[in-house]
Amino acid sequence: MSERVVITGGTGFIGTALCRELLRRGREPVVLTRRPERARVPAGARAVGWDGRTAAGWLAEADGALAIVNLAGAGIADGRWTPERKRLILESRLRASAAVVEAIERAERRPRVVVQGSAVGFYGDAGDRRCDESDPPGEGFLAETAAAWEAATAPVEELDARRVVIRTSLVLGPGGGFLSRLAPLYRLGLGGPAGGGRQWMSWIHLDDEAAAIRFLVDRDDLSGPFNLAAPGPVRNAEFAR
Repeated sequence: MSERVVITGGTGFIGTALCRELLRRGREPVVLTRRPERARVPAGARAVGWDGRTAAGWLAEADGALAIVNLAGAGIADGRWTPERKRLILESRLRASAAVVEAIERAERRPRVVVQGSAVGFYGDAGDRRCDESDPPGEGFLAETAAAWEAATAPVEELDARRVVIRTSLVLGPGGGFLSRLAPLYRLGLGGPAGGGRQWMSWIHLDDEAAAIRFLVDRDDLSGPFNLAAPGPVRNAEFAR
């Protein structure tokens, strides 16, 4: 078994940090992207072309790989949630996940583990209730999208592949993500609590997110869903302050 880790969505905020984490650990990140000739990946990682919906062009990378990490999907906060945008958010995730399942099915030497992306939005609006991995999905677009995304790679479990689901909270770090959208507003004096500011916000630092994914790749005894969040959620008003 090689040290190769194939990453869908690897040019994004989390995927780039994961590449750096894997490289530090002596692994070989392979980033799937529609435009490999233009992809910006950390030195030591490789960019390989794919169409976002099939195993065409990258099956050889999946064959014998240590892991496939499935993070691909249209950005949740990259536009207004029109019906068309919501359809793109969901369908892009389902198509990428179908490609992962196809690659596992066709590989002669199947990857040891699939790490499936998801989000704490899976639980919906839980109010003041603390959620753990045994809780069912909530209601609303985010919860329904997360649940469908998780289910899309479930067939690999019937193919002797270990599967881990990462329910990620707000990822905070330099160079992108949630803070890159908020910081300019706050610098202009336009920041502050949203609504009453009482809603809970779970979060995780970018470095911890990448390290957690790498940890779950390494641990052969771990499977199923994991909440990737710091132990101290905060109220929106505290976060804004």
